[in-house]
Amino acid sequence: MVRADRHSDVVRGLYQRVGGPQRNVVRLGSGPRAQSPLGEHLRADRSSATLELARRSLRTGAAKEFIRWLSVTLVLGLGFLSGQLIAWRELASRGVYLASNPGSSFFYVLTAAHGIHLLGGVVALGYVVLRARRIAFGEVRRTPLEVTAIYWHFMDALWIYLFFVLLNWM
Repeated sequence: MVRADRHSDVVRGLYQRVGGPQRNVVRLGSGPRAQSPLGEHLRADRSSATLELARRSLRTGAAKEFIRWLSVTLVLGLGFLSGQLIAWRELASRGVYLASNPGSSFFYVLTAAHGIHLLGGVVALGYVVLRARRIAFGEVRRTPLEVTAIYWHFMDALWIYLFFVLLNWM
């Protein structure tokens, strides 16, 4: 397991590598409401796990469990997005903006692109949650759930990939 301090080093290294000023380097996990990239990564992984628990509950006919795990997945997805917004606000409060340097531009664009795609997944998941009772009782097809699950797991795998790309880039 990678330590949280290593993730601060990733962010610091990212800014130093592209020539960003040291004063704009944010040590994530150092502020009162600091967000750790590791925490966001784990939240994404947990949301994939809860989505799978929901699908398994549906297969076994446990409708209440299905709806509960699906709702937990939605909350974790919203939490991931809010964590990204909090991280952006923390960076902005420390003077790191989109146009501050190439490193900050890269970070904002990369996380914004991922966030927009994840927002699409959250909307799809919200749709499935609204129809969860009907899906659980066989009144409608499971196709929206299955397609959303594929997309959700892809986004999680992409986040893991991006995380390790940044980690190893240093």
